[in-house]
Amino acid sequence: MANKNDSFILLTGLLIGAAAGATAGLLLAPFSGKEARKKLCEGSEDLKSRIKNQLENICSSASCSSEITEVPVKSTSKNTSSGSKSSKIKKRTQKKSGT
Repeated sequence: MANKNDSFILLTGLLIGAAAGATAGLLLAPFSGKEARKKLCEGSEDLKSRIKNQLENICSSASCSSEITEVPVKSTSKNTSSGSKSSKIKKRTQKKSGT
């Protein structure tokens, strides 16, 4: 029974607090209801346009990066025979040319 009583007290306190907050909000509001709704509407439109612009910027930069057709990948294999062949060829050409 003590649990139900504690829950009732908590719920009552929350409801009284919500009512007090709503009353204080109405009494201390800097604008009338019409003005507040108008400002909220303008603010939401501004936020919507800013988000739209940001999404367009992100999409346009993402489409630019898709133009890259080949991404250099570092080889993880331990076989370096192709690298050693190219270095041997360079050494041979340098010996033949005398440099």
